[in-house]
Amino acid sequence: MFVHLSFFFLWQLLNPSFADHYKGGTISWKPVNPSVISGPTVDITITERHSWTLSRYPCNYTTIDTFGVYNDTQADPPASLTCISDLPTCTSSSYQTIASPLFCTDYSTVFQISTGTYYTTQTLAINSVIDVACRGASWAVEITANAWSLVTHIDLTPVSGKINTSPGKVICFEY
Repeated sequence: MFVHLSFFFLWQLLNPSFADHYKGGTISWKPVNPSVISGPTVDITITERHSWTLSRYPCNYTTIDTFGVYNDTQADPPASLTCISDLPTCTSSSYQTIASPLFCTDYSTVFQISTGTYYTTQTLAINSVIDVACRGASWAVEITANAWSLVTHIDLTPVSGKINTSPGKVICFEY
């Protein structure tokens, strides 16, 4: 009896995390010109990519050909890229929250998946070290409530006369 009851409670804890609409994503960043350090700021390009189920984020060739934004069929607002470091650190970096609607780049009817990307350039204070998270959109309510996010760490400390870039692709999956 105890084993069955334990299994039931474990299933109840895990079940909300089995969202079938989010398939994974990445956030990366790189300096526009990594070898030019000529002032108190540096321009970086932030790239966000996500994959969703095709039924939740429908896409087709017309959307791709027209560089169309594709939206959640549940009408959730677009995600935003938000600085999640402490307020003084975010403020001193000059980071601005970014609404990041996704532009559909690919889809598959066979695998029932669609992929989108968003990129933007920000001018940040040199030597800034901040964490930026993707929040909102179609993340499962349980994940958002528990402050789960897709996060990137931005470190603009010059090393050997150049600005660093984000590490290789790190993928976060929701099961």
